[in-house]
Amino acid sequence: MTWPFDPHATFGDNSTPKVTATHINEWEKNHNALSFHAYLQRPQMRVYCTDGANLVGYVSPMLIKDSATAKYRYVGAGSLFITPSELETPGVTWPASTWLYLYATCTNGVVGWKVSTTAPTVISPDGSSFSAQPLFKTGDETMRYVCSFYSDGSSVLKRFHRVDNVTSYIDEEQCVPASAGINAWQTASLATYVPAHAVEAELDGTLDNFAAAYRYLYITYVGDAPAAPRSVCTSAGSYNASTMSVYLNGASFRWKTDSNALDHTVRISIRSWKD
Repeated sequence: MTWPFDPHATFGDNSTPKVTATHINEWEKNHNALSFHAYLQRPQMRVYCTDGANLVGYVSPMLIKDSATAKYRYVGAGSLFITPSELETPGVTWPASTWLYLYATCTNGVVGWKVSTTAPTVISPDGSSFSAQPLFKTGDETMRYVCSFYSDGSSVLKRFHRVDNVTSYIDEEQCVPASAGINAWQTASLATYVPAHAVEAELDGTLDNFAAAYRYLYITYVGDAPAAPRSVCTSAGSYNASTMSVYLNGASFRWKTDSNALDHTVRISIRSWKD
């Protein structure tokens, strides 16, 4: 193999081969490529909320654009403890019924944290290509995306545990409460359970069957009507449950059963989501 996977040459002090402009320019190009790749990676993290009020956790070192110098820096931080004082407009309570987004910042080499109501973007800093994951606050490259969390109507945070790009709920979060079966596709909202940019949800589907025959619960994404959707099958006079992941093209999904008969009951909860 050749450069950049093998060295240009073996160099020695005051000897040939000499370092030329070609060498330096190619080293810079390779350094640029590696740096951009690292910059477009989301930092590893563990962030959680167990009290409904504050966020605690750790975020690994990252490349970030310094808001004071406009230089790109590699910085690390200690543990984080996030309260409403980290809101862009500091407060004493979280805004109600609102998705919130935690961002890392850097000012003169010092890491900080900000919570915004503005969602992250998947557009990369070059302005023309897209990242597979959201990385920065929309309109502000100096704010690196960490995680999303939801404040309910009483300004209490949904309790969660996040590792990298997977957020798992600590409590039972039922998005379809006890419902009779119906054999036409129904749309269930996840607007208070996943942010709009989420790409996958893990759902727990349960089916109580009082009939004398099998009953099926089906799940898919909005806009889809597959011939063989993911399902929960329950035998006559029985109960069954299954965990199923579903692709998201918005903050909702579809479900139905195989019968309109009032002899089975559906419940669906969300366990986790990915972004």
